[in-house]
This record gives sequence, C-alpha cells and structure tokens, in this order.
Amino acid sequence: MRTSHLACSVVLLLANACSYSYEYKYDLRVTRDVTLPPGVEIVLGDTVLDHDIVSESFDTHDVIETQPDQTRYRGKAYANDPDLHAFAFVDLDGDGEWDENEPWGEDPNGVVDVEDNESYASVIVIENP
Repeated sequence: MRTSHLACSVVLLLANACSYSYEYKYDLRVTRDVTLPPGVEIVLGDTVLDHDIVSESFDTHDVIETQPDQTRYRGKAYANDPDLHAFAFVDLDGDGEWDENEPWGEDPNGVVDVEDNESYASVIVIENP
C-alpha cells in the first residue's frame, strides 16, 4: 500500500515537471539606476492575463541569481502555455511575489505564440517603478 502511494506521488511530480513544454530564450537587461543588493534574485515568469489586465501572479517562473556589476542576463526558460507574456522583476523582499516598489519589466511585444515561433527571444528591460 505504501509503495503505491509513493509511486502515485512520483507520477504526479513527473507529470507536473513535464507540463512546461514551451521553451523560449530571454535577454534581461537591468538599467544602471536599479540597485541589486547582494544575493537578490530576479524572477522571470509568464504573467496570467485576466481580461487584458496583467496580474502579479505567474503561470511559470524561473529564478535568476544576480551577480555584482552584471546588468545583462541571458538564458532559456519554459512556459506551460504557448501564448507567452514574459514579465520579470527584482525580488527585493525575497517573497517570490511582485510588489509595486520592486523594479520590473515586461516583453514589449505583449503576448507571443512561442509554439509557432520556436526561436523567439523575449527581451525585457528591468527599470525602477
């Protein structure tokens, strides 16, 4: 009985891990007037659109560790929906939630279908609010 519960848990975990199937590239730039305290992280995500209003909640997210004096970060991220609206912020308080006082930026292209555009690179400039 205990083994079957463990097996079900592993299957559910793997199913969730596999659900993020749309890869995209990102190119994050942090303006020089944004202060990045030591150890602060940048959260990159796909925002949830609600009636054309961007909410602070994320459909997916990746955490990027910042480096001293570095203002540009590039890499790959994953979304579970092909319609991507990329958003990033400096998580000053470390809670994983965007707050109005935290520097942020979004992809100026709005919603992009990354399934039809597999080489898409989301360019985001993070600025002070």
